[in-house]
Amino acid sequence: MEIILKHDVKKACLKAFFEGKIDAGERERMERELTKNLEQPEVSHWFDGSWTVINERNLLTPDKILRPDRIMISGKNALVVDYKTGEKKSDNYHRQVARYAKTLKETGFEKVEGYLWYVGLNEVEKVGEY
Repeated sequence: MEIILKHDVKKACLKAFFEGKIDAGERERMERELTKNLEQPEVSHWFDGSWTVINERNLLTPDKILRPDRIMISGKNALVVDYKTGEKKSDNYHRQVARYAKTLKETGFEKVEGYLWYVGLNEVEKVGEY
């Protein structure tokens, strides 16, 4: 997702449209849904500019490269979010986000929270706090 702040929704939807990934109707629907989703109290502060945001960057571990969808940093605290578009597969998804969060914790953050966001369902699950 190329959305850092709430006002990036329109630009991201237009980009997907111009790249041929979605048609005009999908663009309008997607823009409405994303705008509504970002107003959700649970996540609205993630898109208000109060966090330093890193989207889709590699986390290197000794044995693997991890690539969470969104990392947000504020001081010595971090949040990691992975977006899912399909149905819930909690065990695998939870392990994945927990690994992201634990890896971030090992880099020196005092507190790291992990979340799954089922975008199509507009549901957010807290995976844990590390």
